[in-house]
Amino acid sequence: MRIGVIAHRRWPAALGPLMSEAARLLVEWGVDVEAVHPEESSGDVAALGRECDLYLLEARSDLALSLAGALEADDATIVNPPAVAVTCRDRLVATRILQRAGVPVPASYAVAHAGKLAPLLEDGPLLVTPWGACAGGGSRLVRDIDELDAMTDVASPVFAQRHDARDARLRSIACVGGQLFGVERGWPDDEGYEPFPLTPDLCELALRAGRAFGMELFGVDLSMSDGRPHVTEVSSVPRLSSVPDGALRLADYAYDAVRRVVSDEPLRTVARGAGAL
Repeated sequence: MRIGVIAHRRWPAALGPLMSEAARLLVEWGVDVEAVHPEESSGDVAALGRECDLYLLEARSDLALSLAGALEADDATIVNPPAVAVTCRDRLVATRILQRAGVPVPASYAVAHAGKLAPLLEDGPLLVTPWGACAGGGSRLVRDIDELDAMTDVASPVFAQRHDARDARLRSIACVGGQLFGVERGWPDDEGYEPFPLTPDLCELALRAGRAFGMELFGVDLSMSDGRPHVTEVSSVPRLSSVPDGALRLADYAYDAVRRVVSDEPLRTVARGAGAL
């Protein structure tokens, strides 16, 4: 059995710390693991080919998503499929899918440039994110016009969501094959995430979000407003580095998935994918 990890090059080693540990466990269990770095490929489209039984799509750059799409066209099995990852990265489309699935989301706005958000600040702070940013990358809390005017380095367009200034925690729920784990950190200064206990309502909320996109390996970010949780973002790559035994849980999931692929068994997936709006 062979698994390819479509990875990014932000780490000195071939894979990040958690994925490296998961790969080490998989190798111990008899699985070959290969790191695939799109930025270091030859670029020869004709040379692309399905060489692994299963691919894990960790990177979400344009090149990585295109490479995954090309492999999928060659009948490769990919977790998560590139179309789903692309949909999750498009905050406007993803938010609308969540709304249609009955998942509570904050008031959300997609505008051509940050300046158009000025009238909305009269009703409270906004969390502003550059278009196409992944997993909250580059998000800024904007409370007034001065902070909005200072965002001269943010490319247009932008996506914004209403943020309750009383909510001082960033919470994320990771789902690995139906198992759910919550991590949180202080906002805006704390850096490290710590586990927090999940209630049945939060579990149902996260699973409903995953079902809306047809994923069983994913993460959701949450905010609280008036004591009620809202989903701010869905990611096709869950935040597992702060989850107890996160590498082991990922390795277990990947091993079961690749075993099913080579045995011609269907992968365990949730009800439907990200399709109709």
